Amino acid sequence: MFISQGRIVSTEGRNVESRAWDATQKGTFEGFRMTVLVNRYSASASEIVAACLQDHNRAVVIGERTWGKGSVQNVIELERGASALKLTTAGYHRPNGKNIHRFPDAQDSDDWGVVPNSGFELQVGGAELTQLIALRRERHRTQTERRARSEYGRERWDCPRSATAKGAGILARKTGSPAAGGGTGRRARAEGRRKGRSQAHRGTERQAADRGGQTLTRALAAATVQT
Repeated sequence: MFISQGRIVSTEGRNVESRAWDATQKGTFEGFRMTVLVNRYSASASEIVAACLQDHNRAVVIGERTWGKGSVQNVIELERGASALKLTTAGYHRPNGKNIHRFPDAQDSDDWGVVPNSGFELQVGGAELTQLIALRRERHRTQTERRARSEYGRERWDCPRSATAKGAGILARKTGSPAAGGGTGRRARAEGRRKGRSQAHRGTERQAADRGGQTLTRALAAATVQT
């Protein structure tokens, strides 16, 4: 998408055939500068993109050294699908040929992950990382609440209460039967109120579920900071 020619990424393993993906001119976005922001938690696909753009001098990488997850894993079903075995069969290599993966015995001086361009390293301290997690958690909460309000609003709008009551009134006027019309209108309004309460109850349950998810997110964030 952002490079018109050259190697994007390749995979190499001991007992598997090597594979490679190259860029093509069609549909390429060029002619503008790019930067890629990464940190210690950038892994896998994000590392492949950052490494490709960096090796082709298409973008400047800013931030921290990435995680170093460049393993190709295949899932083999066992026992007719009752269980499975995940095997690492190959590793992702950036365009310059270096392996992205960080092995258990790797040192900081070894080539793994994606290192920001010279002069663009940013070290994030513990307090800053805690603030970043809090901001992301707040953004997630705000987005969840906005989505819940939007869905609840659509459900109220779709409720047939107003349309049914209005239709009953028109029918009563056309037939000249105010008693029947009034009864139909009252029944329609009662049905609309019942459905409205049901929709509100479901909205409350959804909000409670969202709060439970937020509590889990806060616990995970706290565990990440402590680690």
